[in-house]
Amino acid sequence: MRLLLCVALGACAGTTTASPDIAVVDEDVVDVVDQDIAPSEDVDGTIDTFSPVDTALGDDVALDIEERVDTGPEPELPYCERFANASCALQLACPLPGLPVAPDCEASAYAECGGDGVAAALAAGTASLVGASACLDALAGLGCEGWRQAVTTSPRPVPACEGVVRGQVADGAVCLSDAECSSGRCEVGATCPGTCVVLEPQPDAVGAPCGAATDDFAFCAAPLNCGEGDSCGAPGDLGATCDDATPCAPWLTCYAGTCALYGAPGEPCFTTSECDPRLPGPRLVCSGGVCTEGPTVGAPCTEFVCGSGYCDTAALPPTCSAAPGLGDACAGGGLCGDGLRCHAGVCAMPLPSGAPCVSPAQCESYRCIAGTCLAPGAAPCPAVPPT
Repeated sequence: MRLLLCVALGACAGTTTASPDIAVVDEDVVDVVDQDIAPSEDVDGTIDTFSPVDTALGDDVALDIEERVDTGPEPELPYCERFANASCALQLACPLPGLPVAPDCEASAYAECGGDGVAAALAAGTASLVGASACLDALAGLGCEGWRQAVTTSPRPVPACEGVVRGQVADGAVCLSDAECSSGRCEVGATCPGTCVVLEPQPDAVGAPCGAATDDFAFCAAPLNCGEGDSCGAPGDLGATCDDATPCAPWLTCYAGTCALYGAPGEPCFTTSECDPRLPGPRLVCSGGVCTEGPTVGAPCTEFVCGSGYCDTAALPPTCSAAPGLGDACAGGGLCGDGLRCHAGVCAMPLPSGAPCVSPAQCESYRCIAGTCLAPGAAPCPAVPPT
């Protein structure tokens, strides 16, 4: 077997090449190569395990063989993973002022694409892909200005990515995820499977009627919002004019009539709403014209906001109180301390994926479907294995 390894590797140190007319060696090599036999009795009557470590070269031979094996191209990632990678790469390359890239960007983008539900539907043949490459190419070529417009003013951020996943299940038929439905919506109740339902169209153009101006009180397609006169408007980008009727993009604040970045500690402000609520640590409030840490427990609230805890409006004057802890009654109908969720009137730890639930607020992911907490991107209903 040392000779066989030497032939496979092309050379062996300290080995003399056998003569072509040694028939018994040739037959042994042919027998092994052609028949791919299991460990068996060799020509000399010994048991050959075909293990490289039995040779004089030891583990080095096994490593050398592994390096020379051509495993072919790596398998292509599923569509939603490729979409998530492309989307987050674009966000990292084109950061927007006031909008940091979330640490779970790829998980969120994967869920936005349809996640495991898309993969399962494609595997089951209840959905197909149309124009996936065109969508990914469009994302790659969008550029930073295109990306900025896509997330601030356009309800159709990347037209090439619309309708890539085509569900094959008709309205009224059973479904396991949105990806399976031709309408794009699988409504799941208390148990699986769900039912494909018709989606009411959302107004998706600036100036389109919305809210009370529509029969079904329709909301505008994101990122448009239903504003003054019950018509859809685009949120203001950095530097745009703003007021109560024309708000700014969600990651900006309206400061002195102009869309601006939220205020950091020590920066000027008129109201607490202009101070950044997303920073870790005590909540910021506007005090003395600058953003500063809010009042502590026991102190009067500032604009009904506290640095920690919550503002107890039943007290006179409204006073900052400690947020309820584990097992305590929820405050204000649903408020609990950091990391806790209000369920059935009591503060409790959020439930992990796979745990039974009755409300999305119970779950870490805020996804409670068919009585189970689901991770972002998980299919609403598990596929039933064939019998």
